Amino acid sequence: GGAGRIPYMINEVIARYFKAGQSLEDSIERPRIHFDGKLFQIEPGWLEEAGLNALDAESNIWSKKSLYFGGPHAAAIEGDHLEAHGDTRRIGFALVSQ
Repeated sequence: GGAGRIPYMINEVIARYFKAGQSLEDSIERPRIHFDGKLFQIEPGWLEEAGLNALDAESNIWSKKSLYFGGPHAAAIEGDHLEAHGDTRRIGFALVSQ
């Protein structure tokens, strides 16, 4: 399930982390958007973060965060330490041990 949405979710997380310079946790937890071929599926909070009052296209705004938008887990090297985060949409968590 979700195969068509996986590339979009990965792109959003990578763009936020590498291009926008957000933390790994923020890159994973922030609201997401997906175009399903008919409607823009929008997590709550996405419009506000994008600075929009409304999207000039047919859309469905979800009432809460959902696994529909993916549930990535990731690890990255930040300076001299390892950082990890598991998406709470998937009840994820991460533990870095030294």
